[in-house]
Amino acid sequence: MSEERLRDLIKRIKRVSTEAREKDTEYPTNFPGDVIMGSIPSTRFESRIKDLEDKVETMLVRYRAHKKDVSEVLMGIIPAITERDSDVNEFLGTMVEELRELHLDVHAHLVHLSAAEDSKDILLPRFMWVRAYLSQAGTEQTRTVEKSIRDLLDATGFEVADEFGARKGSWFGKWIARTKEFASQPEVNERLKKLERALELKGLIKPQTEADERLAGAASMLLQALDKVPNAAIQIGSLLLVKTLDNGESSVFVRSLTQKEVLHIETNQRLLEDPATVLEKLAALSQMGRTETEGALPEHGAAVGAQSDHQGNTRS
Repeated sequence: MSEERLRDLIKRIKRVSTEAREKDTEYPTNFPGDVIMGSIPSTRFESRIKDLEDKVETMLVRYRAHKKDVSEVLMGIIPAITERDSDVNEFLGTMVEELRELHLDVHAHLVHLSAAEDSKDILLPRFMWVRAYLSQAGTEQTRTVEKSIRDLLDATGFEVADEFGARKGSWFGKWIARTKEFASQPEVNERLKKLERALELKGLIKPQTEADERLAGAASMLLQALDKVPNAAIQIGSLLLVKTLDNGESSVFVRSLTQKEVLHIETNQRLLEDPATVLEKLAALSQMGRTETEGALPEHGAAVGAQSDHQGNTRS
C-alpha cells in the first residue's frame, strides 16, 4: 500500500469519526472496508476509530522507514552499477579498437597481395599460425608454456593478434601472431632462423647482443616449461619444435618447415597431436615430393636425424 493510500485511509477514518460524533448515535455497518461489524455505540465506535487511526499512523511510519532503507540501498547500488557500466564500456571500446586494427592489417595485406605479383619483398604486417600441443599438462603448466611462447614471440618481434580457446584434456592451444612492424617475408624467415638457432643452442653459447640475449632467455624458458611435459609439438610459423619421451629418454627436435610442409600441417593439424611420428610423416611427405609419388602418407618415414641433423637430445 502506498503512502498516498494510507493518508487517504486516515482522512476517511477521521471523517467517519466526525460524522459519528455529530450524530451521537449508533453507527451502521457501512464503514469503509467493513472494519466494524454490527451496530456499536458512538463512544465505543470513537475508541475503535482512534485505535484504527493509530494503527494506520504506525503503518505510515513503518512505510516511511522502509522507503528510506530502500532509498539508502539503492544509493549504494547505483554507484557500483555505474562503475561496472564504465568498466564494460571501456572493455568494449578496447575490443572494438583491437578489431579495427586487425581489420586494417588484414585488408592492407590483401590490398598488397592483389596489387603485386609477388608480395614477399613488400613491407607488410606479416601473419603466421602458432600452435602448441601438450600430451599432458596441468593448468599451471599450460599457463607457463603459453607465457613462454608469448615471450618468445615478443623477443622475435612478433605479438599475438588473435587467440582461440584451447582444447582441454591433452592441451592444444592456437594463436595468430603478427609482426610488430611492417616486414618482408625474407625478414620474417630470418627472424625464425634466429629463433631456431636459439632453441638449438639452449644457452650453450653466450649471446653477443642484448636482443640475442633476450631471445636466448625466452627460448630457454620455453624449453624449461616443457621439462615436465612428456610429449609436445609447437609450431611457430615455419618452425617446428618437437619433444618426445621414449623409455625414459627425453629428446628435443627443432627444424624449419618447407612451404609444402606448412600447408600440409594447415590441412592436417592433428599431425601435431602425435609428436612421436610428426617428423617422420613430414619427412615422408618431402620424400614423396622428390619422387613425385602420389598416394597416402605411410605411417613411418625416414629417420628424423637425417632430416634434422641437430637432435639436441637431453637426458631426463
